Amino acid sequence: MPAGPINCPDDDGSEIVALLTYPGGQRLTIRVDLTGCGTVTNGSVVRTTMGTGSPSPLIRTCEDALGWTTARRGPG
Repeated sequence: MPAGPINCPDDDGSEIVALLTYPGGQRLTIRVDLTGCGTVTNGSVVRTTMGTGSPSPLIRTCEDALGWTTARRGPG
């Protein structure tokens, strides 16, 4: 991610949230933004969801795993 302020005018707050629990009891929350700048975070690491296509490959993978699509998905 670039340093400094980032302008994400199309961010409406929509996201996919994955709550993971491991056998040892450790828990992890992963948030994937569906609009705006398109970030994914586990709370300590932040990366971009940008990729080729719309939606990005990461968002498409999340949607496919959940069996649904976001309203912003275009053809394809």
